[in-house]
This record gives sequence, structure tokens and C-alpha cells, in this order.
Amino acid sequence: MVEETRGGGGLNIVFDAGKELRRWRSEQLVSEVYDRLLSLMTAA
Repeated sequence: MVEETRGGGGLNIVFDAGKELRRWRSEQLVSEVYDRLLSLMTAA
């Protein structure tokens, strides 16, 4: 939904989730989710 609408509120939630997940970045599943969150935040 965030990817389709690019809504500011949704992007704030995605950004906050990325900050929370950062400490578990070495876990495979978290790494994949973290990468996806980063792509959502940087997509034009």
C-alpha cells in the first residue's frame, strides 16, 4: 500500500520500522525485510 500511494504517514511508519530492525540486521529474514524497507524509502 505504501509503495502504491507514497503517502507520507505510511513512509514515516516504514522509516520507524527500519530504525527498529537495524539491530537485528544480521538475521537473514530481517536483512531481507530491511532491504525491502530501504527500497520503499528510496523509490522515486
